[in-house]
Amino acid sequence: MKKIVLFLHGYGSNGNDLISLKDYISLEKEETEFISPNAPEPCEFNYFGYQWFPLKERSIEELKEGLKSAFFHLEKIIEK
Repeated sequence: MKKIVLFLHGYGSNGNDLISLKDYISLEKEETEFISPNAPEPCEFNYFGYQWFPLKERSIEELKEGLKSAFFHLEKIIEK
């Protein structure tokens, strides 16, 4: 069974920012899948970046809904 290392970039960034970290992780490369996806939405404030969910209000409700939607997106990536 392969191991998965899932890198998640921050708000306004992209998956390319973190994937090079795999070279510094001591795991058997043949037995490990390194994944560094882009978030599902273009970032509202950085045209070259992505966001896991909007951060317009920064309210507890917005964060809860955003985390739920990000979870489902990431679950699809892991299942694939």
